[in-house]
Amino acid sequence: LTLPGEGEATIYAEPGQYKVGISVEEWLGDLERQVSLRAGESAVVDAYGMVGRLTVRGPPGAEVSILWEDGNRTVSLPENGTVSFYARPGEYLVRISVEGWLGVPEAQASVEVGGEAVVEAQALVGRLVVKGPPGADVKVVWEGGERSYSLPENGTLSLWAVPGTYSVSVSAGEWIGTVDASVQLGAEKVGIVDSYSLMGRLVIRGPPGVAVEVVGDGGSRNLTMPEEGEVMFYVEPGRYVVKIGPPDWTHSGYTTSVEVGSGEEVTVTPEYSFSTTFYIAVGGVVTAALVGVAALVILKRRAAS
Repeated sequence: LTLPGEGEATIYAEPGQYKVGISVEEWLGDLERQVSLRAGESAVVDAYGMVGRLTVRGPPGAEVSILWEDGNRTVSLPENGTVSFYARPGEYLVRISVEGWLGVPEAQASVEVGGEAVVEAQALVGRLVVKGPPGADVKVVWEGGERSYSLPENGTLSLWAVPGTYSVSVSAGEWIGTVDASVQLGAEKVGIVDSYSLMGRLVIRGPPGVAVEVVGDGGSRNLTMPEEGEVMFYVEPGRYVVKIGPPDWTHSGYTTSVEVGSGEEVTVTPEYSFSTTFYIAVGGVVTAALVGVAALVILKRRAAS
């Protein structure tokens, strides 16, 4: 039979043992109760007294899957981010899938008669925070998959993520090389990858206008020294060869090799660094007075074509 609008039905029955089953579409699991009926007595079966409640909270729109011994249910969280079910006593596996989260958090919930089991989505995950230059490419890899991002204008990416191990790579166009880091993330914990602190810094000083070449483990760069006489690169930790020399002279210039560690700053200053330069052309010979080391160097200029 189907219970009427008032939710109660009375049945006259001869004395004996009866098994009463109750199935409610919105509830989790069917109910069953054994009752013994005697002559002149009443046996009451109250469905509400046979169940507990299972409540799930999370971001609106999240997909919630609930599995139990003989059934399952899938719903989307409403705008208030909460769903609550009457549930048969027992064990329930709750999975919460949220767009943009890394992985699908899950929890085991135990429902008792008259009690309430609450599953909070945010309590099942941690936060993975990646910092670096705006626009940098970020790749995150974990056991369940991988995602790629670009860092926003504030240079910080924050992601909800299920507990586990994450490999994070950060690369930026102006950097030499890539940041690689591994993060072990726990529930309600924050794991931070600060790419600036993981890279090394290579500072090169020299006269404006000279050619600068950097070659190393993380890659290479070629540029002309700017007017301020200094350039700085974030570099992948490793060994780098730095070459500095006038771009149109036969002079071989200055070459050195340096080791740059994570979070370390290394400065390269050529032996012939100077603060003022002036040139006097005498036929095919150029005399350069290098003020700063008080040295006079005579260099041959390439023959004019």
